[in-house]
Amino acid sequence: MEAHPGVDTPGPLTGLPGVPAPPGQDAPTGGDRRLIGGRMGNRGDAAQGHRQTGPSKAVQQDAEGPPPPRPTSPLLRWLPALAWMGLIFALSAQPDLPHAPRPWLDTLLKKGGHAVAYGVLAWLYLRALRGSSARDQARPMAALLAVAYALTDELHQAFVPGRHPSPVDVLIDGAGALLAMALEQWRTWQAVDPFQ
Repeated sequence: MEAHPGVDTPGPLTGLPGVPAPPGQDAPTGGDRRLIGGRMGNRGDAAQGHRQTGPSKAVQQDAEGPPPPRPTSPLLRWLPALAWMGLIFALSAQPDLPHAPRPWLDTLLKKGGHAVAYGVLAWLYLRALRGSSARDQARPMAALLAVAYALTDELHQAFVPGRHPSPVDVLIDGAGALLAMALEQWRTWQAVDPFQ
């Protein structure tokens, strides 16, 4: 490289330990010094300043998994199921329900209504149980609770004029509860692996 007069051009070894600096240029002392946090410091200080003392919060959160769900009041969890049970009780207390114009349609609507009503009840039980200590067995317990309430509902109808208990209705109610839990299980599998 051509040197210009009046301009000091450092040689290729300038800055190395033991090599004198050209006239007019201060020799480096203590290595390459940089501005760190508003003060002069060495390159080693910069590396030490950027060194992390532990894993970041994001890495810790990934290792520990998502935070646990916020606990809710048992009353708030069970309130929808209790309200639905009250509706079923009120309908069972009616002396006589309206009839469809055709007998087969009347039977279909009433028996289908039984299955749907207790399927919804089982799902509400499941929703309440998932927030409790019994969440590992929530589905079978929800189905059993729905069948138990179906038995008490038929017993209640034995004391209502114009109504009578029916074991067939209990079977239909239980089938509706089991179908609801099967659909919920299938929905969970689809959420985990939609290609199953």
